[in-house]
Amino acid sequence: MGGNGLAWNQGVGKTGYVFGYPHHGHLDGDKPYSGWTMKWCYGTIGQFAPYQGADAHVGWGPPINNQVCSFTPGADGSPFLWGYNTTGDDPMSRVGNLNSVISRVRDTDGNNRYDTWTGPYFDGYTKQLYDLANARWSP
Repeated sequence: MGGNGLAWNQGVGKTGYVFGYPHHGHLDGDKPYSGWTMKWCYGTIGQFAPYQGADAHVGWGPPINNQVCSFTPGADGSPFLWGYNTTGDDPMSRVGNLNSVISRVRDTDGNNRYDTWTGPYFDGYTKQLYDLANARWSP
């Protein structure tokens, strides 16, 4: 039991959660994270402009909404979960559906502190690739 599922073609305006181990400092030199402790952020997800070949990026930060996740680089690759279950005492019940991974952390307001992070939007092509890889999996 347990484990996160895969989500694709999810709309924006929903609540998303990210869990990671940030460890780099902000551009101003402040280093609030060690990389040894898991941290999390959540907020209403918005759509960002395409980046490095991804048709769209999703995430949050001041350009889309005023929610800020102060994750710093080092959390890259962290799971971005939709439909995360925050209830229940059983840790195995705390699962969601993977719909992106952090791939870009940036300072959008120029104050030398990271305030926005995004990841590629998982669409139908992501699901096709997942199905193809899943069909070829062997124990």
